Amino acid sequence: MVRQVRAGNSMRSVATEWGVSVGKVAFWVQRAEGRRLDRADFSDRAPGCSVAWNRLDPRVEQRVLQLRQELRDSILGEYGAEAIQQALEIETGAHAASRPASIGCLLATGYKMGYAARVALRPRAGGIYRRWLLGNASSIASI
Repeated sequence: MVRQVRAGNSMRSVATEWGVSVGKVAFWVQRAEGRRLDRADFSDRAPGCSVAWNRLDPRVEQRVLQLRQELRDSILGEYGAEAIQQALEIETGAHAASRPASIGCLLATGYKMGYAARVALRPRAGGIYRRWLLGNASSIASI
């Protein structure tokens, strides 16, 4: 596709010939822009960034999880996001870079906590709604 576009064919005609959208042709032409065809990266890769732009630094994540365990075992009794942020501020002597919301998200996902935060639940046995409909068909029909 890229070779045909570089040879002077329009993206629309190349897309029609290959049976893909014009956007797909433009995507691959842009991916190969400025490179020889034998050196262009035509491998499939996931779209977007490999790491979220708003993710906490891994060292901060690790320290947050350590602080949570320490606060949980302490006599104070509070080990939530705000308590962890206060402990980080006391520890560093400055305003903590992590907000309680981002700390809470880290704790909610169960990241590195030794358990899965989201458990896949099995569906209920055999069509409960369908059985209810069949059992109440006469009352529904009278409506």
